[in-house]
Amino acid sequence: MNIFFTKIFLITLFYTAHSFAFTLNNNISAGFSDPNVPVYVTSNSTCLNAQVSKEELSQMVGEAIHNFWNRVPTSTLKLSNAGILSTSNDDYLDGHLCSTQSGGSCTPPLVPTANGIVIACNDNQLNYQNNPNSSILAVTLPNSISGGSIVSSVIVINNMAA
Repeated sequence: MNIFFTKIFLITLFYTAHSFAFTLNNNISAGFSDPNVPVYVTSNSTCLNAQVSKEELSQMVGEAIHNFWNRVPTSTLKLSNAGILSTSNDDYLDGHLCSTQSGGSCTPPLVPTANGIVIACNDNQLNYQNNPNSSILAVTLPNSISGGSIVSSVIVINNMAA
């Protein structure tokens, strides 16, 4: 009888729980050459539709880095919260990540580059074109690569009005 309930529990667990995972697969085998990577939030991000201020976003980044990313024992990549990146470039806010896209590949950069990872709130629908109903929360792209090294990467948070 105990085995019966165990089987029911496992079947329920596997068929009712929703979990999602992803892995980065790039065809150029690029990675950050320096294992210490700063993460910035742009100073001109307002994130009004995402309902978060740039200061709150920077704080969340810091907490996520400390509580999650840098605690992965098998990762040599160590992120640091570099705070607010002073910029007035509106391409972070409304720019399209790819200048051309064909066959699943993307040719960057239209969004500016900076050493490390830059996070901005962006309202360009082309960045979220796979789902015009704006259920995509964010997208990311290495936007500066030198040889096999990623110099800069950008994460744009969907700031389109729902």
